[in-house]
Amino acid sequence: MNQRGNGKSIEVHCQSVDNDLNNRVVPDGNEVAWKFRENILENTRFYCDLKWNETIKFKFDAYRSHRDDWGRCFTKCYWKVTDDALYGYDEENENWQIIHLAVKD
Repeated sequence: MNQRGNGKSIEVHCQSVDNDLNNRVVPDGNEVAWKFRENILENTRFYCDLKWNETIKFKFDAYRSHRDDWGRCFTKCYWKVTDDALYGYDEENENWQIIHLAVKD
């Protein structure tokens, strides 16, 4: 979810080994979502690049089986981005956690 404020958009490009979700522009206050099934080997991984002002600000694993199946993402994986940080929602502990701090220009 884009929470940069002041009408600032972000570009998101996510993919797995099997699926490229392409580049998407996400306006301020909006979100991007997709559904998938865990692969038979239970090693599914989706990784993403987030950028604005033509600069990649974050590279992160949006979903990684061995990390997320055990509490962080019981039903859905939530992420939000601000100008200062990337946050992931921990469903088990019901709180937002800072995953990465933004690189300041």
